[in-house]
Amino acid sequence: MSKSTRMTINNCVSFAVVLTSLWTLIRGDTEVSCVYKESCILPCSFQTNETVVIHWIQAAGDTPVHSYYYNQDQLDHQDRHFRGRTSLFKDQISRGNASLHLTGVKSQDQGRYTCFTSTISRNKNSTVDLKVEGSPRYIAAIVCAVSGSFFTLVVFICYYRKCKE
Repeated sequence: MSKSTRMTINNCVSFAVVLTSLWTLIRGDTEVSCVYKESCILPCSFQTNETVVIHWIQAAGDTPVHSYYYNQDQLDHQDRHFRGRTSLFKDQISRGNASLHLTGVKSQDQGRYTCFTSTISRNKNSTVDLKVEGSPRYIAAIVCAVSGSFFTLVVFICYYRKCKE
């Protein structure tokens, strides 16, 4: 590969990285890293001291994560994957805090979330990209057998499978 071709490839890669970063800034996404099986906060705020409707949706499949209106949680339509693992900071809603507290973070929680807030005067959408760190997604297995006084490697299989959570 010639030097000019390598420079062109490097320039294209650099441009793609810069473009991706700018696109994230323009979209206004917030990135949050959470630790597997720990608690996590997905930030969301709005400007108001009025009555508010809050809906948290996981973008993949428009999955209902948490809803709040009529001054209380409305969890009848919450996806079962999130049952018992979400809450809002109710004492801070009147100050414009619609952040979601997610407990027992799972690898399936990773992805994009949208926080919809609606008041009489304004509607707002905020996007949060959740990354899950330290999740045991795969297991490697080695199969060996013992023969006499020495170890004979009968089969060496290295395969990957998803762990059950």
